[in-house]
Amino acid sequence: MFTDVDAFLKSALEESSPPDGISSAAEAIWHAKAGNWEASHDIAQDLPGSLGSWIH
Repeated sequence: MFTDVDAFLKSALEESSPPDGISSAAEAIWHAKAGNWEASHDIAQDLPGSLGSWIH
């Protein structure tokens, strides 16, 4: 699990898949940073409440 935001975002540029054990919201953000807009959109769209709307 990441506690450093910079390391988390850097992993999106260096790794081929998101880290295990992260929340769906974090996974959507990871995919957005990695340029995987469709995956990010699909995950964010399924998140309930304002958090999903904010990421979307």
